[in-house]
Amino acid sequence: MRSSQRPHWSRARARLARWSILLAVALLALASPAAAATWTAVSSPNLTQFSNVLWGADALSSSSAWAVGFSSSSNGNLTLTERWNGGAWSVVSSPDTDSFENHLNAVDGVSANDLWAVGHTRNGEYAVAEPLALHWDGSAWRIVPTPTANDATLEGVVALASDDVWAVGSMFSVAQLWHVPFALHWDGRSWTRVDVPSPTPQGGRLFGVAALSPTRVYAVGQASGVPSLVLRWNGSVWTRESTPATGTVWDAAAAGPGTVWAVGQRGNPNTGVGRTFTLRTSNG
Repeated sequence: MRSSQRPHWSRARARLARWSILLAVALLALASPAAAATWTAVSSPNLTQFSNVLWGADALSSSSAWAVGFSSSSNGNLTLTERWNGGAWSVVSSPDTDSFENHLNAVDGVSANDLWAVGHTRNGEYAVAEPLALHWDGSAWRIVPTPTANDATLEGVVALASDDVWAVGSMFSVAQLWHVPFALHWDGRSWTRVDVPSPTPQGGRLFGVAALSPTRVYAVGQASGVPSLVLRWNGSVWTRESTPATGTVWDAAAAGPGTVWAVGQRGNPNTGVGRTFTLRTSNG
C-alpha cells in the first residue's frame, strides 16, 4: 500500500534532519578563531494559538526578508508568510485552498515585488497531496494554478527572473509504484511540468534547487541505491550529475559566479548514525 511506502511521519522527520544539517553547516562555516558570529533570537509572530512552523526563508536585503511555513488551526493547517522590514517580523496575509492542509516549504524571489512560495495541499493526513504555488506582487499573495500531479509536493524553488522560475519536489508514479522527482517551470505566464529522469526503478525525491544561470540549474535530493542525487538543467533537459558520496542532499545554494554548494547527510554503516557531508561544484 502507498502509505507503507511513504509514511506520513517520514516527511516531518526528514524536515527535522534537513534543518539539523543546515544548521550544523552554517555554524561550522561561521565559526572561526578570528571572528566568531553571534546569534541572537529575534521575536517572530504566530498566526494561531496552535503549532506555527517556518520551513523556508529568503533575504533580498538587510531590510527585506521573507519566511514561510504553516500554522495549525481548528480547521486545519493554513499557509503562513512572514516579512522582515529591517526592524521586526510581521505576519502577512496569505491565501489557502479548500484543503485541510496547506503547507509552504520554500520561498525565493527576484525583487521585493516578485516572489514565489511553494508547498503542497492535502485533504487529510493520509490523503494525496497537490502542488501549491503562491506569488507575491508587492501588495498581496495569490495562488497561481499548477499542473495536477498524483500525490505531489514542492520542496524547493529558485527564481532567476520574472519569466524563469523553477520549483522541485516529488510525485507518486503509478508506473513505478514509487515517488519520483518532479519539476515545474514558470515562463512568466504559467507553470508547466518538465520531465525529470527517474534515477532508479525505485524513483527518488528532490528537496532543494539552486541556479547560477538559465543553463546551470541544480536540483538535489535522494534516491535509493545511488550516490547523492544531483540533477542539472542545461537549458534543454535534466540529467543526473556524477557525485562522490552516497547520502541524502537536503539543500543547495549558489555561491559566487561559478560555485554551487550542496549539503546533506549520510549514514555510518557501522553505527547507523547520520553524518554531515557537503558537495561543491565549480565546473560546467
